Amino acid sequence: MIRKLTVMLLTGVLCLLGITSALAVTYNEAPMLRVLVAAGELPPVEERLPDEPKVKEVVEEIGQYGGTLHAFGTSYSSEGDDMAVSRGDTAFLLDMTMDGSIVPDLAKGYELSDDAKTFTLYLREGAKWSDGYPFTADDILFQFEDMLWMDEVQTWNAFKNVGKIEKIDDYTVHFGMDQPNPAMPVKMSSEIGNGIYCFAPKHYLEKWHIKYNPKADELAKEEGFDHWWEAFNYHQWFAPTRDLNKPTMSSWVPKEYTGTTKVFERNPYFYQVDEEGNQLPYTIG
Repeated sequence: MIRKLTVMLLTGVLCLLGITSALAVTYNEAPMLRVLVAAGELPPVEERLPDEPKVKEVVEEIGQYGGTLHAFGTSYSSEGDDMAVSRGDTAFLLDMTMDGSIVPDLAKGYELSDDAKTFTLYLREGAKWSDGYPFTADDILFQFEDMLWMDEVQTWNAFKNVGKIEKIDDYTVHFGMDQPNPAMPVKMSSEIGNGIYCFAPKHYLEKWHIKYNPKADELAKEEGFDHWWEAFNYHQWFAPTRDLNKPTMSSWVPKEYTGTTKVFERNPYFYQVDEEGNQLPYTIG
């Protein structure tokens, strides 16, 4: 018998584990995005959000749109630093609350079997990358099968005992573990950082991958690399300063890197709203 640890957001019905259901019938957006919608440069906010957005619980009060967040990293470098916000890493499949509970984030629910050897993720239908492309199970399989499990690809693998991954449908992914792994939900959460290695934009990165592009070596040489995996590693690396065009699921999109400063702008497709239906984030960048 499978012990269900499923935590699902059912819009307007449930309030589970600090995640409040979406009560708003309509959604609001930042004024700067409203201008782009009016100009025909962006779809309406209802089309940019998932069918069931992640609803962030209000801690003190509903925020106001505007302002710029300034962050300082003590170990600042071009490849990353000790502050996730300055890398833009604010999107995870699961989240850990202040009391240590694991709750849905980019995924809307999960199941872990009694023996902790099978794990199933349920994704939010309609979620999109920052370029408007759909986020699906393919982006998770791409991360595992074509990145984590390939020696040529440089990425941190915290899921070494995952022996099998299966796409059930576009929004359901099943994992099979060689050994019991009760920590699987924690590893996919925001708490220890492994969560950023659970998915990648397949639609953007596949042109540098030899599995999907037989001419990937030629493309790599055009960019000054000797082999396809060198170009692929350059573009897939988590540090946004390498490829500013790589789409993200995070709240801010990297726009500029000057050597000592990273500039981010609001992601118009971010999948979270507050309890009044205001699309997050509040700040411009």
